Amino acid sequence: MEQNDTIAHKIWNGSLYITFRVPDSDLLIDSSNTPPPFYLQVPRITYFPLVMEKVIRSLRSFIKSGLEDSDEIYKQYWLSHNGIPLKWHYPVGVLFDLYSSSSKLPWEIAINFKDYPSDLLLAPPVNRASVEAFFVATLKEADQLKHSGRGGSGPVFDDIQSEEKKQLLTGFTQHSFDLFWSINKRFMQGAPIQYKAVASDNANTLKDGDKEDRQCTQIVTEDAAALMTSIGAMKAFRHCPIRLYFSPLNLNTVSPTKGFIQTLIPPFNESDRTPATFSDVINTLFDRIRAKNFHPEEFVFKVHGVEIPPETPAQWMCEWMAYPDNFVHIVARKREDNAS
Repeated sequence: MEQNDTIAHKIWNGSLYITFRVPDSDLLIDSSNTPPPFYLQVPRITYFPLVMEKVIRSLRSFIKSGLEDSDEIYKQYWLSHNGIPLKWHYPVGVLFDLYSSSSKLPWEIAINFKDYPSDLLLAPPVNRASVEAFFVATLKEADQLKHSGRGGSGPVFDDIQSEEKKQLLTGFTQHSFDLFWSINKRFMQGAPIQYKAVASDNANTLKDGDKEDRQCTQIVTEDAAALMTSIGAMKAFRHCPIRLYFSPLNLNTVSPTKGFIQTLIPPFNESDRTPATFSDVINTLFDRIRAKNFHPEEFVFKVHGVEIPPETPAQWMCEWMAYPDNFVHIVARKREDNAS
């Protein structure tokens, strides 16, 4: 599966160029002397608090005495883009796909030190320990969805030794592909299942993604059954950990959700046992929307900044296009938004 390994590496190495700026703040020594912008290349799959430590350190000399050497700064700072608070527990790539585009790089983000929007963001402190705890909780949820309830050994996380859990977390926080995937590959093992083949269609090719943010992954999909067979379709997850988010850009109406939409999604259609495709997944998720004025054909769907062919098998996506937390995070953007 050399091609799939290449995709996994490209997703892992995808990054964004970001400019961090500090607006006028009463926490600065001199509000007329704001810090210079801080430029950073940030992995798409990480979380902002894991990379903000070096940014915050660069601001120490600008911050009033009493705060620069204490944990108080981590209880007060929060990030925003165009006035929109950025949820620190969302992966960076998901936030970018929600609120920006590759035509607007580097991505400008403001670092704020007052008026923490606790009604919109998870409560502080916003630090490495908080991210690690949230990441592990999300990974365990995905593990439960994939491996619980089919006569197997149960969740993988329960069988991992403490040293292996530490290795998994270290690989993620230190952005080491080999260290992380040496353990994460165990979460990608499915259980035996029967399926029904479907007729073969012509191959469909996903065009290169945004070159500016290094999401240049090319994904070639055959028909669903053929791809499922090629990845060992006799084994599959119990359910596919997938979440759907709606970008507010050009939405022109109230978003159908304040966070994300998630439901139980089996990797095979229950009616005829054929492999569930990305199109099936989207239709299932849209069925959860109460507002009836939302239709899949009106949106472009992105994962890691690239559009996904509708024929792509859900099982394959969960194995090779999931974020490190083992969820596939899909961002829906109105087609009127011409940003790539």
